[in-house]
Amino acid sequence: MNRLFQFMAVGILITVVLGSCQKRQEPQQEQSTARKPALEDTVREYLQGYIKGYTSSTGYFVIHDSVEQRDRQLTLRYIHPSVHQIGEGRYSICVDFVEETAQTVDTLDVDFYLAGGDGKIPTVEKVFIHKVNGKPRQ
Repeated sequence: MNRLFQFMAVGILITVVLGSCQKRQEPQQEQSTARKPALEDTVREYLQGYIKGYTSSTGYFVIHDSVEQRDRQLTLRYIHPSVHQIGEGRYSICVDFVEETAQTVDTLDVDFYLAGGDGKIPTVEKVFIHKVNGKPRQ
């Protein structure tokens, strides 16, 4: 009977300790969740300004297409809302562009890789064409 009380006491102690640990962790999870949208907004706003600044002189975002070996003159259509964190202070975001030529109208999915955030100004590290007319590139 004495051992039964010991096991019950240990069980109650473990329950109390684990319960208090969970209560301490919940506010931290809420803080990190609350911080994420602000960071995503910062990255998106920076990218929107980057594209706008880049297109201000010609009206086009010019990117070299390594598959077709030519420069493409793109018009911004849509910046996707989700920002993907791919490492500490590194992000990727997808942007839809359109290129209209005399012969065709192509829709391009262009991926931007950025570094920065958390008080640092993000910078574009890499830009590449991910899809053309819905077909993935290698």
